[in-house]
Amino acid sequence: MTDIFIVSHLLSWQHFFILALAVLYTVGLYVALRKRTQQAQLRVLLGIALLCVGLFAWRWRILFTGQILEPGEWGGLLPLELCNIGAFVLPFTVYFKKRFLFVFSFFLNFLGAILALLLIPEAIHERFFLHPQFLDFFIIHVNLIAIPFAMVACGWYKLRLKDSVLAVTMFYILGAILLLINLFLAAINWPGDHTNYLFIMGPRDFPVLDQLFNLIPIPLLYLVPLVPLFFLYSILLLLPIVKKDEWGEQIDEMKQSLKTLGF
Repeated sequence: MTDIFIVSHLLSWQHFFILALAVLYTVGLYVALRKRTQQAQLRVLLGIALLCVGLFAWRWRILFTGQILEPGEWGGLLPLELCNIGAFVLPFTVYFKKRFLFVFSFFLNFLGAILALLLIPEAIHERFFLHPQFLDFFIIHVNLIAIPFAMVACGWYKLRLKDSVLAVTMFYILGAILLLINLFLAAINWPGDHTNYLFIMGPRDFPVLDQLFNLIPIPLLYLVPLVPLFFLYSILLLLPIVKKDEWGEQIDEMKQSLKTLGF
């Protein structure tokens, strides 16, 4: 009976149902907050962001104490994937309202969460909708989309195209740090061979990344060809926001940011 409530494969009707729920929740959160004061918005968004952090803590407790992991699997629990990092950054983004934190949450984490929902991991999409592991996955990832969206839609930030340059810079700084962490984990024989966080060392059976790694078989650097696509993604994000007569100024600012970085 519960089989119809399992996302048995990607692009099934169950998968589309989950995606529709994500869209409805994202829009609904904005609608619920749009007429409230910014202080009220902050309390709600911060509460939800802290809930996501709490879910991570709950997950670790269940996995460590419930004896449901195979030997070595606990090695994959380090919070070093993009969405894991983003969930911990999100409360700081909401509370401190620092632009660099928002750029990380909106441009990088927003994209990561969308991809996670579009390409639900096999271990997750074989679970019943109301299984704690599926709910944990869904609640965290949908809020990584909904909270930054609400912050923009409620007028907390005016997005700039040059922010995408900062986002790429932040990704490669983070990538360099994770490269060192991955190398360290490999050197100490970290359990379960979990030494490729954030796809830094290689593609992990991801078809598009497989092709890139064949062309550029160098950790982290093989992702460089994706940068133009990231800028295109950034433009698409800004299309509903930036007015037609502002694009010239936005593009000039972006060019200046690239020149500052030596490009």
